[in-house]
Amino acid sequence: MRIKRIFTMALATAVLVQSLGTSAYAAGANTVPEETVVETVAQETESLEEGSEELTTETVSVEESTEEQETPVTESEVGSEETSETEAETVAETTTEEVSETVTEMEETLSEETTGTTEEKTVVDNAAESRTYTDEDFPDEVFRELLKKQISSSTLTSENLEKITFLDLCIDSTNVQQVISSLEGIQYLPNLKHIQCTGQSISDASLLSTLTKLEFVGMTGNDLTEMPDLSALEALENVYFNWNRMYPASITEDKLPEGFLEANTDWIADCKKYQNVEFSYQLAEKYYGSGDAHPFFIEAVGYKGDMSYVLSLEIDGKTVSAVSEDVYNSFVGTADELKPASEIFIIPDITKNEDGTESGITITPGAVKATLIVEDEYGREYVKEEVTLPMEDDIPGPREEYYLDASATSVTPHMYMGNHEQEEFQKLELIDAEGKVVGSSSSSRNPVSRL
Repeated sequence: MRIKRIFTMALATAVLVQSLGTSAYAAGANTVPEETVVETVAQETESLEEGSEELTTETVSVEESTEEQETPVTESEVGSEETSETEAETVAETTTEEVSETVTEMEETLSEETTGTTEEKTVVDNAAESRTYTDEDFPDEVFRELLKKQISSSTLTSENLEKITFLDLCIDSTNVQQVISSLEGIQYLPNLKHIQCTGQSISDASLLSTLTKLEFVGMTGNDLTEMPDLSALEALENVYFNWNRMYPASITEDKLPEGFLEANTDWIADCKKYQNVEFSYQLAEKYYGSGDAHPFFIEAVGYKGDMSYVLSLEIDGKTVSAVSEDVYNSFVGTADELKPASEIFIIPDITKNEDGTESGITITPGAVKATLIVEDEYGREYVKEEVTLPMEDDIPGPREEYYLDASATSVTPHMYMGNHEQEEFQKLELIDAEGKVVGSSSSSRNPVSRL
């Protein structure tokens, strides 16, 4: 009976181990969270070890009880009992080994599954961290190449773009000198704090609203027609949108972060006041010759400031051009009602190139068909259209005298353009009270200094 009891207990324990092993494996297969699986295995392992200890203890108790028997036994009974004890020990050892092997298999299985899950998570995380951007993500080639230059890499990835906190995209910057028309892709620079983009051709700045760490935004002299929503940029301290073409109705307080206007009380009024207009120009009613020269000019507004412009005329298949250097923006009018000032772009003589060589163009009085072209120094074309120029013969002007203060040392002539008629000075002289010429000039664009 003792032998049967031991065997029955060992068998029950083995069944329990097999049941627990199956349950633990199933739990792992169903992707229970790692912490839960490990804890369950630990608890079940402890339970199995305790069961094994109880089995061993009971087996020893049976052996002790057998030794305490005082009733004599025969040799055959002794042999029988020894055989029974040996069998019991064998069963116990076999059961313990099975328990140990089962626990080991469970731990190895769970370890493999846990490792697989960790490796899979690591792969996913690394993929997210190392996203590579394509040309479609940054469609503006100039912008894209400038970013590559800044990060010193031919590939744009999320990892290297996250390092950018400062961008200088001003068109006159030494490292730029090219036109940027789109900021698409700038949303992938999450740590950007400062962007300076003066004089470019940006017409949409709405993506700036995604860059919540921005502190400085400089977009002066672009082509914006609406103010972007910057209300989510809580770190924003300075914003410049002057000399764009934004509609006043789009410049509102709700597009600025809370508290911004407390430190910039006049910002909205100034931003509305200092906006540009669409580029346009005005021809003169008549263009007069000046001796052998035939000057041409236009009066323009809506240009971008702080750069040079090229005015060209194409007549009978020949082209003549002249550069207007360093044209700046300015306003005219009262403080309450300002408007962009106009600028004169001029070709001093249609028949001569800037280097003094003949242009090959011959001017005769009457209507002259021509193609008018205005470009800035970066190649942006503002106008290219057919025009008719009313050309006239040279009309000698009368001699006029003006008296200056005796202390004057120079005089600078100015042309009045109110009627859009060009008045060229053929000669300007500065004469003292005794009739002596003390200064002269043959150009209306140069000052006359006392000799």
